[in-house]
Amino acid sequence: NDNSEEASSPSGTEDIDLRLTLDSFTDTLPAKYKKVFELKRQGMGVLDIAKTLGIAHVSVRSYLEKIKELWDAYV
Repeated sequence: NDNSEEASSPSGTEDIDLRLTLDSFTDTLPAKYKKVFELKRQGMGVLDIAKTLGIAHVSVRSYLEKIKELWDAYV
């Protein structure tokens, strides 16, 4: 009985649940973190986010670390 295929591909419902959870989480973020998180979710890298927002890449990294802490507390 091989369930590896089932375990490796999430259902559409799980995808929707995750997206809704991420959207709800995003709404809780302070404005300066929200834009960084939204750009990261779109697939942008740290340097591109920094350039887009006109902030230092170390600030982006710091924001992402804080967002991770907030996410861990959220879930």
